[in-house]
Amino acid sequence: MSVKINEKQRLFVFINLMITGIATSMLATAMTTALPPVVEYFGISMTTGQWMTSGYSLAMGIVIIDGIFNQENTYKKIVHIQYCMFYHW
Repeated sequence: MSVKINEKQRLFVFINLMITGIATSMLATAMTTALPPVVEYFGISMTTGQWMTSGYSLAMGIVIIDGIFNQENTYKKIVHIQYCMFYHW
């Protein structure tokens, strides 16, 4: 199924992806900055805390991909694609 979009819609999608990408980068930076208090609060090692920030960044990337795939695919297919991508990396 092919979806035709006009230039205004294409610009809106581009701006939305740019804002989402910037916000994700800023939130990942905030998670890295908050790492020492999180490690202390939960009583975990710094390595585990770094894995937590990596997982957070990965989850945010999946949210962006979900928005792109959601336009043309069913929910079940999207979940399978995301699981495959997650386990592949």
